[in-house]
Amino acid sequence: MTYYAGILTSTAKMNLDKDLDYLIIVSGPEPQRTKLEEIVLKQVHKLPGEKVILFRKPLKRTRKSC
Repeated sequence: MTYYAGILTSTAKMNLDKDLDYLIIVSGPEPQRTKLEEIVLKQVHKLPGEKVILFRKPLKRTRKSC
């Protein structure tokens, strides 16, 4: 089952020839994001079927003083 959250997401339904069985998105603040990434990478091979993992690291923001 797939749920598209409307205005809460920029994801649109696509008609593709192949389906994924798992889409894993790893994002968030450090150090929790890196810990989750390590757990996912150790265990993902145990899942049957087609898998895609998206890793998103937070952007570093800097302030410029005037």
